[in-house]
Amino acid sequence: GANNCLMRVNNSTGTITMQAAFPNAITDLCVFGSYLYIAQPTGVFWYMSTAEAFTESNMGRTPTYFATVVNNLWEASTTHVSYSPIPTNGGTAFSTQIAIDTSTNIITDLVGYDSSLYIIKQDRPFYLDSANNVNVLTNMTQGLIKSVLNGCNTVEWQGKLYMPYGTSLLEYDIASG
Repeated sequence: GANNCLMRVNNSTGTITMQAAFPNAITDLCVFGSYLYIAQPTGVFWYMSTAEAFTESNMGRTPTYFATVVNNLWEASTTHVSYSPIPTNGGTAFSTQIAIDTSTNIITDLVGYDSSLYIIKQDRPFYLDSANNVNVLTNMTQGLIKSVLNGCNTVEWQGKLYMPYGTSLLEYDIASG
């Protein structure tokens, strides 16, 4: 995604072409089931089938981020998360929203890994336990300067979370804590 455009890279030639343009900026892309979900926090989300047909959601959600965890698609607004096992029009409604800490720090990324949801906020990262209770992953980042970019582009790689906070990169080993 680039601004409001979804781009395609041809795997044979490397040529980049525009696949589709959306009414609002794309903030996240997520594969769930046989769909690609396209987040637009200033408008409802869209999804694309494997046949490359685009559908505008009628579920009334305006997520900023998505993450797949087991059989659910999780979505995040600025301060809350919720999930749906069938997030397509006519599917299953999203769950009741779960507040993540205080509203003074916004969610800057979501990561699904090994049946857990990690919620990255400006001040520190969180996770949900198996009962969907909110837990602090670490407080190490609380002393850093708060920025809307803190935690953006967090990735899981080889069982570790890599979270950018300011000029620091926090590596969190999920298995050992």
